[in-house]
Amino acid sequence: MNVQGKVKAMDTSATNGLRRTMRTELVQLIREAILNREYLPGQKLVEEEICLKFGVSRTPIREALLVLEQEGLVDNQPHLGMFVVSFRREEIVDLLHVEAAMEGLAAAEAAKHIQPNEI
Repeated sequence: MNVQGKVKAMDTSATNGLRRTMRTELVQLIREAILNREYLPGQKLVEEEICLKFGVSRTPIREALLVLEQEGLVDNQPHLGMFVVSFRREEIVDLLHVEAAMEGLAAAEAAKHIQPNEI
């Protein structure tokens, strides 16, 4: 590979890394906005508004929304757009039961491995 090819490959790699970093940062920022109720359950997420808010183009916003869709915080409704997921009361209660069970298991495992000086 010639020097130009190597530079081009490095530029592409750096660009992809920067893009992944930007997407990761946007995922975190949008997730926090949803969890802090800046975007309310059932609210449509308008790409243009999010672009203006964070000062980025639509591509990283779309990528971030797809990640949030996979996490279950955003619902993609074909021909309508992306919406913040709204949970039913029963779903929240179920999640709290799971969380309580997991916390109990985590505490039990921690107790098995704790050292006397850590008590």
